[in-house]
Amino acid sequence: MISKSALIKSKAQSALEHIWKHLLNALSGNFEVQIQQVHDRSGKAYWKIYDPATGYYNSLSSETEVRIWLEQRYSL
Repeated sequence: MISKSALIKSKAQSALEHIWKHLLNALSGNFEVQIQQVHDRSGKAYWKIYDPATGYYNSLSSETEVRIWLEQRYSL
């Protein structure tokens, strides 16, 4: 079992990494959509998506949902 302090430290580190990525993207002018496949504690995959051009961030449960979002994003 993960201790409460380790969980808090992990979440804080994740938040700092998230902020750092956004800062680097803003400074570099990188506006490419970012998609990351991650796994929850039970091993189930899900996808984190981020669009730096709009600031949109979401977690999607399937690759199909990611594809649909991408198609909608680029059809505008």
